[in-house]
Amino acid sequence: MKQQHKNQLNKRVCKHCGTHFETRHKSKQYCTDKCQNDAKCARYYKSKKTTQVKKYTTKREKLLATGFGRWLLKECQRAGTVQVLQGHTVESLYDLNELFKRRSKASGYEGGKPTGAYELSHIWPVRGTQHKIGLLHPQNLVLAPARPNRLHGSKCPTEGFVGIGRYIPTDALLSHYSVSKENSLAEVEKQVFRLLGATWKQFVATLVLQQGQQEQLRKKLQKTLNVSLPVDLSIDQLKAIAEELGVSYFKANFSALSAFAVLAKELQRFGHIKGTEYGVYASWLELFEQEFDFFTGGNLGGVTEAEQDELEHLLIGEVFAILHGQPLPQRTAKAQELLLLLVSPHKSSKASEASCTEYFPTHHENTVFEAEVDLPIGS
Repeated sequence: MKQQHKNQLNKRVCKHCGTHFETRHKSKQYCTDKCQNDAKCARYYKSKKTTQVKKYTTKREKLLATGFGRWLLKECQRAGTVQVLQGHTVESLYDLNELFKRRSKASGYEGGKPTGAYELSHIWPVRGTQHKIGLLHPQNLVLAPARPNRLHGSKCPTEGFVGIGRYIPTDALLSHYSVSKENSLAEVEKQVFRLLGATWKQFVATLVLQQGQQEQLRKKLQKTLNVSLPVDLSIDQLKAIAEELGVSYFKANFSALSAFAVLAKELQRFGHIKGTEYGVYASWLELFEQEFDFFTGGNLGGVTEAEQDELEHLLIGEVFAILHGQPLPQRTAKAQELLLLLVSPHKSSKASEASCTEYFPTHHENTVFEAEVDLPIGS
């Protein structure tokens, strides 16, 4: 005898794909297990996207109180446009944040304040003279000592350097992405979002924000005084209030990193490693550090302090020129002699002389980098 089913066959429409199907289960909403799993995944990603939007809304305000956020938005103001961020990905924005943090650590602190020993120097300047505007991008920024950066000014890479740095032509700038110092940082941030869209939203939503010491001290004082303090109070003004109230604050003191350690890392970041045209400079920087190390007492065979300073100036100047696409400065005979003295204990004299002589003023004729950014600009 044929078995009778307790439940009748019901006609349904799949909630995921819309297909008509028949089932005896009263609660069945999907035509297949695959549709059920796909619908579950869709709900997850929708939830994740909603969460990310909420995180962005919350974090965008906190970003304005961080050192990195304020620096990035003020750089846009200085350039007069948020298009200096054009072409960024989430990953490159993370790299930019890491480069900013490296600058702070490399500079050291004195009385809780960064010494400013190092700056992020543009390869293509923000306001150049060749109808190009340098981007705020890790591949267009060099972590460099402050003094040579100030002396460098707004020089553009020379013609012998192929595609170094990153820029966009000035005739590609659009007026609706313009910003100025008259705009608040919140208004500049809205313009950045307008330019980068989902890329910026994802970056801000997933960025681990670290409040700067200025914001931390302001909140600490507000809690002590039980009043709201203006957000535009400088760190020095906040510290003066803290001193009066006897409130402790950040007073870290540690020395800046050596220029040779910082520049050696920058050479590596830009691909000037052993075996490349300018990779030898990384070796020379390392040799200098070894020979003049305070703890080992090295003095490179009785070189005077003035000669040591001259050799240091030579190496920093030449590495700075390489990283900025500038021709190497002419070496004096004395500087060449000191460089030979540095290298010769570690190589045969013939080899070391050839190595030094090879790097008289030249151009990066064979070095190729990524340069002009693509311009798929939306309105």
